[in-house]
Amino acid sequence: MSSSQVSSDDFPRLVGAENFDVWKTRVCAALDGKHVLGYVMKPDYDGVSEDESDESESDIDDEELKPTSDSDEESGSSSDTSIKSKDLPVVRPFSQAQERKRKNKEKRKPLSKRQLRRREALTVAFLMKTIDNTHVRLVKYQTTAYLIFQFICKKYE
Repeated sequence: MSSSQVSSDDFPRLVGAENFDVWKTRVCAALDGKHVLGYVMKPDYDGVSEDESDESESDIDDEELKPTSDSDEESGSSSDTSIKSKDLPVVRPFSQAQERKRKNKEKRKPLSKRQLRRREALTVAFLMKTIDNTHVRLVKYQTTAYLIFQFICKKYE
């Protein structure tokens, strides 16, 4: 198993009210790490979260984000380490960055129905592995990860 995959063996099983809060926190964190938390939080989740991070789509280098010191230029002294204009990062207007993010969001293709079903099934399987037999019997007729998770949460919250 790769290091990015989370095993349900790492979680204590839900056995009742005494460990529900810890179970819920760990399950939510694991599902979020797998990018499937929406399947237990929204009834008709389409696989794309509204608050997905746009950081990975940024084309700005880390070097461009570092502030530069203008103290030498302001004081009037010149030194061998002065920054030349060709070395300065290009400053982009905030609206241009927002426009780029909006376009990237529009370009995202929704998951296919097959991919949605597969991710839903993986989420259900993960939830089933993290609960004990009593809870499996309670939720065995629930058809989606959302219904299973909400049923358990209503029982203990």
